[in-house]
Amino acid sequence: GSGAWVVALREYGVEVVGFDPEPKSDSVVLGDAGVLAAYRNRSLLIIWPPDGGIIQDWIDVWSGTTLAVCAQMFRLQCNLNGFNLIAECHLRGYKGGAPLRIWRC
Repeated sequence: GSGAWVVALREYGVEVVGFDPEPKSDSVVLGDAGVLAAYRNRSLLIIWPPDGGIIQDWIDVWSGTTLAVCAQMFRLQCNLNGFNLIAECHLRGYKGGAPLRIWRC
């Protein structure tokens, strides 16, 4: 929503598009899971998602191969069968405290 991750990633040269159903900055575009199908060739980064099964909907629509999530594991109520955890790191200064985990299938 706020675009903080979009701005930070762009500063490191990452080509990124941020979507949120209720964007709170110009760096994030209005969009929901329905837009993800157009980005199958890109990695999906999910930051602090809402609790519940909505992440599964996002993954199903997206159908890509590299998934990165910054959230506590209890929030990931989804099926990651076929994905293998390839990296996990704790981000210094990230006030949410959750690690960034990256999976690939």
